[in-house]
Amino acid sequence: MWLLDTTSLELRRFNAPPDKQGDDRYAILSHVWNQSGEQSLQDIKRIVSRAKGRDPLLPQRRGSHPPVWDDSRLSAKIRDCCAFARSMGYRYVWIDSCCIDKTSSAELSEAINSMFQWYSRAAVCLAFLDDVDACEDPSAQGSAFRRSRWFTRGWTLQELLAPRDVLFLSKGWQMLGTKEDLADVIEDITGVDHGVLTMEQALHSVGVARRMSWASKRETTREEDEAYSLLGIFGICMPTIYGEGRNAFFRLQEEILRQIPDHSIFVWGTFPFPVIEDEDSNPEVDSRDDSIGDSEPLSYMTSSTPLIHWHETATDLHGRLFNSCSGIPTNTKQYLLAPSPRVFEHSSGISPVDVDTLQDLLGGRLLSLAIPHYTMTSCGVETRLPVIARDFGKSVAVLACQNERQQLIGLVLQKTPLAGQYAINTRTPDGLFSEDPCWPGVGNGRAVAIHKSRSWTTHLRSASQQTICIAHRPSASLRYDGCRADIPKRSGWDVENIFHGPCSIVIPQWNLSLLSSLGCLPGWPNPGSVILVKAAKDGLPSCTLAFHVPSRSGSSARILIHIALCPRRSRRAHEERWPLHATVSELSDRASPSTHPVSFSRCAEQHVAKWEGASRTWKLRCSSVTLKFRSWPCGEQTSESILQPVFSLQLDIQLR
Repeated sequence: MWLLDTTSLELRRFNAPPDKQGDDRYAILSHVWNQSGEQSLQDIKRIVSRAKGRDPLLPQRRGSHPPVWDDSRLSAKIRDCCAFARSMGYRYVWIDSCCIDKTSSAELSEAINSMFQWYSRAAVCLAFLDDVDACEDPSAQGSAFRRSRWFTRGWTLQELLAPRDVLFLSKGWQMLGTKEDLADVIEDITGVDHGVLTMEQALHSVGVARRMSWASKRETTREEDEAYSLLGIFGICMPTIYGEGRNAFFRLQEEILRQIPDHSIFVWGTFPFPVIEDEDSNPEVDSRDDSIGDSEPLSYMTSSTPLIHWHETATDLHGRLFNSCSGIPTNTKQYLLAPSPRVFEHSSGISPVDVDTLQDLLGGRLLSLAIPHYTMTSCGVETRLPVIARDFGKSVAVLACQNERQQLIGLVLQKTPLAGQYAINTRTPDGLFSEDPCWPGVGNGRAVAIHKSRSWTTHLRSASQQTICIAHRPSASLRYDGCRADIPKRSGWDVENIFHGPCSIVIPQWNLSLLSSLGCLPGWPNPGSVILVKAAKDGLPSCTLAFHVPSRSGSSARILIHIALCPRRSRRAHEERWPLHATVSELSDRASPSTHPVSFSRCAEQHVAKWEGASRTWKLRCSSVTLKFRSWPCGEQTSESILQPVFSLQLDIQLR
């Protein structure tokens, strides 16, 4: 990595962060990048070279270039940062925008993996808030400090946590306070524990889910940076591959599983689920035993005053209500690993439980209960967990973590068609919870919080240690529903929207050649050209395609393919679009088509959108004809020679 000399603006390369007590100690800048971009390492080198009069791209006129600090091309942020650091006695400063050679993928990957270390070993971190004025009290409710963009960016989280000393600066480079002074305010803004901010609590002592929750409301420009900006927070090193998209966060979680024995990483996402009220609020309920835990199972409800209610608002695993769900894509909820840090927003109260505590809660029956270990397979994550078997093919895997009420958390598992594989149940709790009077847990469908009640001990102590494989991330081998979940399937409604007109029909040339070789000759001019289908007039089809076909008697017949737009109704009348209509008839060569008008009496059956797979077969007197329509990927532009949309038509004629 490179450090910027605060006096000469020259860049000096260091293989490791200098000691913060030595002569080369450095300050480090934390800031939000400008939307227009920041100056790069190459830009700084060019400015310094120009100031020295040896820029190879400029005329060599010594003495004609201004000093480096007076160069108008130098960013004001870099100039002011160096001036401030220099005034504080620091010879060097590190700025992420210009102290990494981003043209080198190897250097960029090294910088990202070591960035947390560089921030932690800096003498001071200068947090520059360009949207905060120095005259306003940072602790005031609604202050610009509380609303600063700096607290919403993904990379600034590790820049807040890694250094011991963070100095917050206003847009005029005036001091607002230190991280320690403003710890209470920052905790309120970010959710990061006060002890972690003041270095009284070690970062690694905080559970994985809670650390993820700190990043849940932060944003990054690149999707991959959601994962890369968290590497140092979890002590992970892994290759950076820009272009891998969401896969980066899955890789991060796999590395966390290998290095951190914490089940809370599996507890993410919140959805509506049944809420069991505290029985003290209902006088008709027989408490029976004052020694029972927080709430009673459904078996102690009276029929007239049920304790279970379905709320339209969502409830998290700590029993708190909130107004909106976390917006998780539905095709990722069934997997063990999370698609993004954003889905940990309501997991801040989930904390890990040590193995000995879990062993005691399970009644000491599972003598083989051990530290969690995981094996990545093509079908998912293989691990050993205490499992409570239920009906309907569902089970509950008890995790070594708990919520704020000290209630254990369990994952609701559903068997898949693959032998030995499970997926996370994502449906709203059904008979597994609401109809079982002995089930002591309530949850959000994906996970449940197990209440301390009369029957909870019975259920927990019925758990058996099992080796199970849980589908952990979307991939081709894990689509247990038999389809690619990220590609929408065409339902009937979609097909109806696809096959409408006016439109253009194209019959592939190879299809016409194949029919001609069988003796089925097209009887219209330019058969290889585009066929335009417009609105029908007076009940007659827009176009009729005729094929002359031989028959066994030696005479010939004609097959007529009638294509039109339905004249009876317009699904999108305001858009002037009508359903595509097609039918087939057969005539002898002597008959005139005009004497056999097309009937629309069975209109709905003749809509292409109503056909299964947009294909239909007609069995005629001397032949069998199959029409198969397909949609072509085209734009929305219409010209004189072609109408959008465009459909291909494949014909299959079997002579009898």
